Amino acid sequence: MTRRTHASRAGSPETVKRSARTASRLRRIVTWKRRVGVVFLLVLLPVTLVVAHDALRLNWTASIPRGLYTTEPFDPATARPGAVVMFCADPDASASVERFFLSGDDCVRHHPRPDQPARYAELAKPLAALPGDTVVVARSGVRVNGRLLPASEPLAESRLGEPVTAALGRHVLGAGEYWVHSSRVPYSLDSRYYGPVDAVRGVLHPVLVWDP
Repeated sequence: MTRRTHASRAGSPETVKRSARTASRLRRIVTWKRRVGVVFLLVLLPVTLVVAHDALRLNWTASIPRGLYTTEPFDPATARPGAVVMFCADPDASASVERFFLSGDDCVRHHPRPDQPARYAELAKPLAALPGDTVVVARSGVRVNGRLLPASEPLAESRLGEPVTAALGRHVLGAGEYWVHSSRVPYSLDSRYYGPVDAVRGVLHPVLVWDP
């Protein structure tokens, strides 16, 4: 009689409902913990790493995908078109060099008076041409070894309305010279305006980007 009563209670509709509610709560707890873990990995962990590791950079500019990048020293032997590099452009080559920043480090260019160095922004752009390549800049666009780069027509004004001057003509890149170009946004101020760059400081590798 007692055994039947226990068996009857264990299989009663109320007991089954209570067990289902408990299982549902457990599933919600597990799902919530998983979501918290994902948020930590995608948001909190990268931010923590940015603070703790000086080889990480957070990019907010539009010329390359916005997000978190690792950096490594630039090696000319492994340079290839498409690689995103950090560099210092010569502001004397153009009246309006892009002033957006990628990291907290400034490039330094010395005036004739060494005690008053000028500071300007470190930039990040994809490589488009390497030493030995021939680049031709025309009003219709930029060609590297005869191949037209996408979205490369020089503009007369920057997105801020400032006049910009294109580096029109034929450029044969010498040793240590690189051509940078971004086709992501039409107003990217790249080598079309300040010519080849030689002060390449590092290579960027994406860790977490949100507008690839």
